[in-house]
Amino acid sequence: MRILVTGATGYVGSRLVTALLADGHQVVAACRNPARLERLGWFADVTPVTLDAADPESVRAAMQAVGPVDVVYYLVHAIGQRGFRNADRAAATNVAAAARDAGVRRIVYLGGFVPTGGALSEHLASRAEVAEALALEDGPELVWLGAAIIVGAGSTSFEMLRYVGDRFPLIPMPTWMDNPIDPISIRDVLHYLVAAADPDRVPAGAYDICGPDTTTYRGLLETYARVAGRWHAAVRVGPVDTALASLITGLALPVPQGLAGDLVESLDHPMVASVSGL
Repeated sequence: MRILVTGATGYVGSRLVTALLADGHQVVAACRNPARLERLGWFADVTPVTLDAADPESVRAAMQAVGPVDVVYYLVHAIGQRGFRNADRAAATNVAAAARDAGVRRIVYLGGFVPTGGALSEHLASRAEVAEALALEDGPELVWLGAAIIVGAGSTSFEMLRYVGDRFPLIPMPTWMDNPIDPISIRDVLHYLVAAADPDRVPAGAYDICGPDTTTYRGLLETYARVAGRWHAAVRVGPVDTALASLITGLALPVPQGLAGDLVESLDHPMVASVSGL
């Protein structure tokens, strides 16, 4: 198939392009600054195109420039930026409308789990809103893959966990650190993403994807410390508001403060795959 990957320079997008090429597909790699694509090893094997999902004219121009496309992978997000929910919803609407007008058959979107019950964090609510915006009634069919923490070098969530495990021998453990979670490796994420391009393998719909083991955020830290040979002690503390924890995390970790904060606020929810998961 001929496939367009938005966010092709990102953590998942850059790896997905490699996997799609290995599977025999023709790939159009889209990002706001195609010059950034030149540093990637697959650059000579793809068709680069400028696409700014926030700009409807840019999206339409990109679709017209590249010609017929069977599948669009939507891997764009503005998490960590001020007003990211509105920005993400508008960007998804722009891409879905342009894909519809270009005759794209399918959009594959990698989002997150959406826990039932209780108020969702800004991050989790935004992931559901993006899926809704991509699912135009007269547009391409949608495959929405939801994932919790993606385990792999370079993943923001994993790098935050690794930084804490490497540098903080004494780690406070609020009660929400014992919330259950279904992590997934980046290799498995790529497997499901590539499969999702094929309607014979994955019908349109929403699916949660995960690894074989359910654990907790505390369990992930303990596993990382053991594998990395790091000593640490967990100190249980009472309820700590995730909004306060996100502020502290944003100051302590070497990632953009807004991004760290938005991710930490999602820890207040169990992140377990639904029974309809792949």
